[in-house]
Amino acid sequence: MDLRALRYFLEVVRLRSLSQASGTLHLTQSALSRQMHKLEEEVGGRLLRRSPVGVEPTVLGQHLLPRAEKILDDVARLHEELRVAARHPAGNLTLGIPPGPGKLLVPRLYGRLRLRYPKILLQVQESNTSDIDRGIRGGAFDAAIVHDPGPSAALQRFPLIEEPIYLVARPGDVPPGTAGRPVHFRELGGMPLILPMNASLMTRQLRRIAAECDVRLHTVTQVTSVHIAKAMVLDEGGQTLLGYSSVHDEVLSGALAMRPVVEPTLTRRLVWTTRKIGGDPLLLGAVLSLVRDEIVALVKSGSWVGKVLFADRRKPPR
Repeated sequence: MDLRALRYFLEVVRLRSLSQASGTLHLTQSALSRQMHKLEEEVGGRLLRRSPVGVEPTVLGQHLLPRAEKILDDVARLHEELRVAARHPAGNLTLGIPPGPGKLLVPRLYGRLRLRYPKILLQVQESNTSDIDRGIRGGAFDAAIVHDPGPSAALQRFPLIEEPIYLVARPGDVPPGTAGRPVHFRELGGMPLILPMNASLMTRQLRRIAAECDVRLHTVTQVTSVHIAKAMVLDEGGQTLLGYSSVHDEVLSGALAMRPVVEPTLTRRLVWTTRKIGGDPLLLGAVLSLVRDEIVALVKSGSWVGKVLFADRRKPPR
């Protein structure tokens, strides 16, 4: 049943006149009459009749009248509720994120949420990409920011940023004259490397490239935590491979030095991940919008080295 036709019907009953109703509705009288006939055909009977005092509802029309009023009132309330929900989304959102990106992004995101969407409660859990990806499939997270593990039939992913992977060491362990300079992938073959466990995305990527380049990596130990990898480099020496977000603070303080890996260039992509079915789209959309804004701001300020993988909505049109 056409809501517009119900509104026309109510206006005719209110004014008791097709000609007056056509004026307030900005229709010709013939167009309004066609709409009423169409509605009558749809319900299977006459809804209006002429009387000495004007147009009045028939018995069937009187039956429709209160229901039509309720339907249109409910629709109007729903529209208003949706407008309010769009402007002021509310609810709990559990976010999974790896430690490096989390340290850069989450404090800024939390601050923006408090100002923009104070009714959203953000709950953050730090873990590695593999565990987070399993968690979001099982419902442990509403959304995740992870290093792209590839397509999934159950999940949808939106690219955020691609960041370079760096060779990380203590400044004193970097060969003289090479600080900040690129290191060729083949050179990794002779270095003592502290790497993530074999199941990690980065280690799988490194082993694939090493096989393609006929390079044998010298892995001295494997760890499950970025924090442990950095601590081992700081305390015991050796070198590890990390994205910029994972080593940002230590490089700025001078505790660690980094060199980009080239030929081939090593990078990793961060993606926003949600389940295809379920979740509050208004809530998820509001948080994703702020995540994107903060990534753009971090990259522009130089606080995050990487390539933004989505359009910056704040750029003026050309």
